[in-house]
Amino acid sequence: MECAAVQAMCDYRKLNAYFFFTCDDLLDAPEWDDRMKKNQAKNTQHGSRHFDIALELACYIVE
Repeated sequence: MECAAVQAMCDYRKLNAYFFFTCDDLLDAPEWDDRMKKNQAKNTQHGSRHFDIALELACYIVE
């Protein structure tokens, strides 16, 4: 759903689209655990590791 408009445009223009999704917060638990404690950004969507993974995937696709 998040990328449906982009995919529809790419289908129409005969272009390729590649999407990279990450998730962090668990919203279906009885109590919300934001998983983002004070001064803690390691291994979250705010960390640089997800960018590194997306960049590696992009390089792999281009090759």
